[in-house]
Amino acid sequence: MSILSNAVILSEAKNLSLPVKTFAGSGQIPSQTMSTDRIAKALELWKKFPDNDLSRFNLAQAYLDANDHAHALDHLRALCERKPDWMVVHIQLGKSLIALGRPAEARPILEHGLKLAIAQHHDGPREELTALLKTL
Repeated sequence: MSILSNAVILSEAKNLSLPVKTFAGSGQIPSQTMSTDRIAKALELWKKFPDNDLSRFNLAQAYLDANDHAHALDHLRALCERKPDWMVVHIQLGKSLIALGRPAEARPILEHGLKLAIAQHHDGPREELTALLKTL
């Protein structure tokens, strides 16, 4: 994928930002509607660019932001397979598996994420994963 292709994806992804609307007089944000809208837009973008890792990551992130870990799993797994050194997707996949009650499946993924954090000198994720793995 060329830099120009990624620039187009990022440009289109920026269009996913939704204006914050509130219920009349309540000051509450209808987050479920926003999540659904964001997922729909991210899905549309991914269908336009199915081979682009950033569009797939954007879709997985939209699902995660809506706490829809089940739908995020396939996308996160595909990203981990395509980019075994992408630390963030390994962490998100592991956390999604934990959220779905599958900690034994999450452990080796999070351990790989920890190795990546150490190798890539990411102290925050290293500390977070070290603590998280102790709870499994």
